[in-house]
Amino acid sequence: MRRGEPVRRDCHEGRNRHRDLRLAGVLNPAAAVFVSPSGNDSNPGTQGAPVATPNRALAIAAGSHGADTQIWIAAGSYAGPMTLTAADDNLAIYGNFNATTWTESPTPSATTVTGTPEA
Repeated sequence: MRRGEPVRRDCHEGRNRHRDLRLAGVLNPAAAVFVSPSGNDSNPGTQGAPVATPNRALAIAAGSHGADTQIWIAAGSYAGPMTLTAADDNLAIYGNFNATTWTESPTPSATTVTGTPEA
């Protein structure tokens, strides 16, 4: 592991897979698009006005010409699937945030994107 990389711990509970990320030193809110279950896809994706879907966040990041390099997804459930392409290679996607404070939740909670995998 290199310095500054998130520490990942995968665990399996039944059929659900959870990923716990320790993000200190990695997060950059100035370069992030924010997603919340209570957001609206007509919003700009800021902390105060998050979007509602991960795919809208991907579109905003793609249109930022490299300024938005992170997507922060608040704990909750989202319709998917998320469609990632080679253009998203430098994009970091993080979950498990409190949608009010945008701080990482100290206890693992689910951030779920559901949908049928695409080929």
